[in-house]
Amino acid sequence: MIAAGHIGANASSRLHHSEGHRCNHHNSIQASTTASATPWTGEISNPDHLAARAVRQAAEAILAEKEWERHAAQYDSLVASLVSKDPDFHSEDVSAILYAAHLLRTMART
Repeated sequence: MIAAGHIGANASSRLHHSEGHRCNHHNSIQASTTASATPWTGEISNPDHLAARAVRQAAEAILAEKEWERHAAQYDSLVASLVSKDPDFHSEDVSAILYAAHLLRTMART
């Protein structure tokens, strides 16, 4: 029987102890927490592991985005150079290059 005022795990522990049984509520919870955390304490050594592939793909996407942005910036520089020389003569080229830079930036964002 549980004494008045004792509730929860303490009451359960007292009940078991009064009957002579050993009760380890805290240790069983701690063991299950430790067991579930164990895979996350080590390093992933398999390059084909799902997490390793995901990180590699994300890094490649970031590098590709930076590369596209770098090319778009080069196109912007070319446009500025053409406009400063003769905007009327190079107007068609400027429009085409600006559109190409726009496409590169769009690709970088997707």
